[in-house]
Amino acid sequence: MAATELIDQLERDRVFFEESGGGVTLSGGEPLSQPGFLDALLAGCKERGLHTALDTCGHAPPHRARPLLRCADLVLFDVKLLSSRELLRHCGVTNRHIALNLQQVMEGPSRLWLRFPLIPGYTDAAGNIELLLKLVEAHAPAIERVSLLPFHPTAAHKYRRLNMANVMRDMPRMSEAGVSELARRLRAVHPDVRIGG
Repeated sequence: MAATELIDQLERDRVFFEESGGGVTLSGGEPLSQPGFLDALLAGCKERGLHTALDTCGHAPPHRARPLLRCADLVLFDVKLLSSRELLRHCGVTNRHIALNLQQVMEGPSRLWLRFPLIPGYTDAAGNIELLLKLVEAHAPAIERVSLLPFHPTAAHKYRRLNMANVMRDMPRMSEAGVSELARRLRAVHPDVRIGG
């Protein structure tokens, strides 16, 4: 489907966007992995006055990502592991591009919601939490909202239906007390911290 075809379809939902205050959210996978299509889609939405949100982990070449990150009205930027060593160990990439792209978003003009998935045994490590707190404190004015996203097993049924191995099957949920404590610590350095999307 061409971007113009998709924009025509999205235009049909304008009344819902206007009533809800919402708009078009571009997510994935990773939308930055399709820069040409994403550029055309964002530009077309902007021409028609449709609000856009871009949901990304920021892993893309910065020269390609910059115009896309600056074109979206709102960027939902997921940060998971803030140490390049840990990200490389668990995800196979470093934070080099991610950090540069996050910096580009923080320089504006797009609004920024920083999202932090809480995955027990991975992102909830004390060192990672300390790096998150430092990041938020250092850049609080550029971050409109911080969202904590506690792990939940709701995708388990999809793995079963697709007959795929679910490596997260036995992953425990983070305790409510642990999530609340992290939210409290973040609120000491940022005024808008929420639990959930």
